[in-house]
Amino acid sequence: MGTPCQIEVKLQKVEGRKSATMKDRNGSSYKAPVFMDGEDVKGKVFVNLSNKKKLDHMGIRVELVGIIENLFDKTQNSTFLQLVRDLEPPGSLTDNMTYDFAFNRVEKQFESYNGIVVRVRYYLNVVINRNYNKISKEEEFIVQNPGEEPQTN
Repeated sequence: MGTPCQIEVKLQKVEGRKSATMKDRNGSSYKAPVFMDGEDVKGKVFVNLSNKKKLDHMGIRVELVGIIENLFDKTQNSTFLQLVRDLEPPGSLTDNMTYDFAFNRVEKQFESYNGIVVRVRYYLNVVINRNYNKISKEEEFIVQNPGEEPQTN
């Protein structure tokens, strides 16, 4: 049967924003935009219906999540940031939709980190709730908080 829709997340492009390359646990690389503490996280969510069919849902939301993941014991994961914006109340989609979202002045207290035992990551998660399942899409981004350089004597 396949997925009734495709979800795409596009972060707002800011002139001068860097992107960085990270390696996931499998060793493959990916590029993600770099944010700093206090910066707004804005963008658009595109929901494209497959075969233009109607999609009944129990609400659509976007979440901004910061999590410390223990790569060997998932029960030890710790979510330190979770903000939610509702995009659409329960109802039906009959056409492709685009939603704007904004998380303003978000405190991102930890830098992204990818280690052997743990990793710290930030991502946007778009969720379409349905009666019997949910459809979700994650879009990761990187946080770097450069400190001031020490003064030399």
